[in-house]
Amino acid sequence: MARTRQKTRNTRTVGYVAPPVCLCLAVLASATQWGAVPPVSADGVRYMAAAHSLWRGVGYRYLDGKPETVMPPGYPLLVGATQRACGAGLPTRRASPEATELAARAVSLVASSLSVLLLYGLLSRLTGPHTALWATAAFSLLPVRAELSVQVLSESTYLLFVLAGACLWLSSLDADGRLWRALAAGATMGAAYLARPEGLLAGGVLALGMVWLG
Repeated sequence: MARTRQKTRNTRTVGYVAPPVCLCLAVLASATQWGAVPPVSADGVRYMAAAHSLWRGVGYRYLDGKPETVMPPGYPLLVGATQRACGAGLPTRRASPEATELAARAVSLVASSLSVLLLYGLLSRLTGPHTALWATAAFSLLPVRAELSVQVLSESTYLLFVLAGACLWLSSLDADGRLWRALAAGATMGAAYLARPEGLLAGGVLALGMVWLG
């Protein structure tokens, strides 16, 4: 009996300590990449231009003024909203490219950091807190995750929505609040689709899981 209590106490301790530890590891790993990121890619330029045009009130457009028909709008919307919330000049015409780039990198950093917490929550429910701690710590320190977390790209935002949708779907299997959690999971996967087209596939897998498990 005493051994069982000690094991339960240790499990609870890991559950309390693991999320902030993994988050700190992720932030530290991302910080090492902040000053070493390459120039903004062609895709990043398109995202920045779309974010700038959205919050100037001129529509979803590219640098040449033509409608943007390639990049999904989810990430640019978050970038523009971040600029506006931080008082970076939007929706005026004086918002600088540097301010847009900084907001875009900040959105990626926050999304990647929150993804670490969601991943731990998901794995903790599936495998237990100890396994989840090691797996999430390894993910936090992945060089590719750290690099993408400070780039002007939508991958981190997409991952955040996919993990949030998966967590909501898993929680919807409980008896309490099942319907609204399932609906929230579907809406979150819709947000993932607005971040990257691959969200359609992730949402389809989630829908099949809901049907399969009833």
